Amino acid sequence: MRYCPSHSHGAGCRHPLCLRWEQLTHLYRYHGLNLIPFYFGGCWELPNACRQGIIANILMTIPFGVLYPLLRLLPAQHVPLLALAVGFSTESAQLLTMLLLGSNYRTVDINDTILNTLGVMLGLCSAQVSARSFQQDLQE
Repeated sequence: MRYCPSHSHGAGCRHPLCLRWEQLTHLYRYHGLNLIPFYFGGCWELPNACRQGIIANILMTIPFGVLYPLLRLLPAQHVPLLALAVGFSTESAQLLTMLLLGSNYRTVDINDTILNTLGVMLGLCSAQVSARSFQQDLQE
């Protein structure tokens, strides 16, 4: 049975949302979509590639965490939300691309969101530590 906003029974639906829902279900079942945190599937069959993917997802968002405070002051309670938004927006863009193009050129993985969030947090923390160290040097 298909989900369709215009047909409660779902039979014969040609609404774009119906087609996208079927595609999303197919991607989840067969490839390209992982919504289970800390599940890496068969990734560890190729441990170097898996490790590189994890490290890359962290490293690619560290610059955002370092540079964002230079553009705008951010209250401490908003930092985790900003970090999560960066990872979530990246994966959401990949999901939309997959659904619109009908291909699985990129994977959509909740682990990537978690690792991107970690990268932003590391960048923000390193920027704060560097700023404090710089201020202490100036005072001496």
